[in-house]
Amino acid sequence: EGAMSQVTVKVTIVELRHLVGLAGPGAAFSACAATHVRGDAVETPAMPLSLEPGVHKFEHTQSFTFDHTPLLINELIAQPLALRVSQVEAKSGDMTLLATGELLLDELLRGTRMETLVPLVAVLAPPAPVEGEEPALSPMLLVVIELSAPLVDADELDPDDGGLRVLELRLDGLRSLPARWLVEAGQPTDAHPYAYKVSAAVPLGDGAEYMVTFYDGLLARPGGDATAPAADESIPAKPTEHAEAEGGEQRVLWPAPPAVSPARCILPAASAEFLKQALDGGALLRLHFERSVRSAGFVEPEANRSKYLAVAHAQLGALVALDSLSASAECALVPEFPPSEEEVAAVADSVGKDEKKGKDKAAADKGAAKGGAKGKGAPAPTELPTEPPELPHPYEVAGTTLLLLASTDRPLFARPPPPPPPVPSVAQLVPKRVLPSLQPKVANKEFETQVRAAVTSLLDEFSKSFGKAPLADSSPQARETRRRTLLYELNNSGGYFSLKERLKKAVVRIVRESFHRTDESQLPAGAETDRFYAELYVHLVKLAHSTLHEIFYPQPLPA
Repeated sequence: EGAMSQVTVKVTIVELRHLVGLAGPGAAFSACAATHVRGDAVETPAMPLSLEPGVHKFEHTQSFTFDHTPLLINELIAQPLALRVSQVEAKSGDMTLLATGELLLDELLRGTRMETLVPLVAVLAPPAPVEGEEPALSPMLLVVIELSAPLVDADELDPDDGGLRVLELRLDGLRSLPARWLVEAGQPTDAHPYAYKVSAAVPLGDGAEYMVTFYDGLLARPGGDATAPAADESIPAKPTEHAEAEGGEQRVLWPAPPAVSPARCILPAASAEFLKQALDGGALLRLHFERSVRSAGFVEPEANRSKYLAVAHAQLGALVALDSLSASAECALVPEFPPSEEEVAAVADSVGKDEKKGKDKAAADKGAAKGGAKGKGAPAPTELPTEPPELPHPYEVAGTTLLLLASTDRPLFARPPPPPPPVPSVAQLVPKRVLPSLQPKVANKEFETQVRAAVTSLLDEFSKSFGKAPLADSSPQARETRRRTLLYELNNSGGYFSLKERLKKAVVRIVRESFHRTDESQLPAGAETDRFYAELYVHLVKLAHSTLHEIFYPQPLPA
């Protein structure tokens, strides 16, 4: 096999605009900007304000070279690039975070360069606007990202061929929670000291997996805690045995877009095909669940963390149905390290012996906490009580489940294009011949149409020569003069020849259609020929008189 291709990513942080420092608007300060590319830090040196008002010029560039893999595409594109801007003290070098921002790099799927002004969100509250002054401009960071080679081929972005897909995952909550996790009625869910994280391993092929991670899942009630009192963060919530509390069933919910960036995975053509085959074959998407304290005021025993580590497996086979764009799966949590019966029995024997010690230790810890509060320095963090192992596990007792939603921008199994139209048969290519006697009679209508056109042409020519007003001289001599003049103009302009040719074609069609003669060889000799011409003459004069009568003496419209 040949060597794996590589891609060089060049990140340039150009300049910072309109950010206010700690000293307030108009005060000069030094600033630096930083981010990470696949874990590698990009940090500008501290720069003072430039000559341009409100602008810090960085012009700082760093380059990184990576193997060109589907994992690289996801680590660059799937999640936004997090940017931080800090104020740097000149003497000590201490940095204070001023603003943050996020930059989506989706544009790099269709090109090798992007230049963007990233909006920044100030960490500190902005100063109150002074009456009469113009409002402060929004802070921005100018960033340029360049690639040495495209991340995906152009044909993979063609919606008709459809190689690349974007898989988006979302958690719709953890349900049927263990009883120890629930807060009592009247107590806010903020008193629950834990946060929850879920990681989904999306297979990309060749043994590679991309981890889509959901952070900061928090205990919540449907409808929120609008009427609940404020919680003291230093006091953990008391466990309750009730499955439901005020406001409905308590759940763990994760932030969803637009509050956070979508949790997604970029699937190039090969990875999309691999995932489709895996899901179609019954493979399950592996999820990893863990719990941790969310406040620095608490310390969780390692035994508790291990107790609630869990895995789940989501069946997303519906995602490979024809033209399917979404699927959902409710999967049960299974403890990653379930205790053995011997461990449970050993802990049960020691519970009675350690109960008194635990009470004495709690009293001593409470006295130490009071003494620490009176003395100098921050109080020591509170260690949460160690939970004993249980069989059956709390997840099994409560029936805890995790609901996962998955969607793609285009179907993994798209409907095939329609087949080409069938090749026409010989009968369709060769028009069907119709006997003359069976064809519709249209020659008379065409002759009438040509007579109407001839009348219109003659009137137009007469108007051009003599005008449209009534003629003053209507004597026979004047009328003859006008007739000769009109005939001269018709012959001279070619109008007479044009009228004659059109009428001739119409007469030929009448002969073929009404008299069933196609050429002169079919005409009989002698008297029969004269009779044929006489019949044709009478027929044409009748048609002409009828048409002229309709033109010059039209029937009045019915009232």
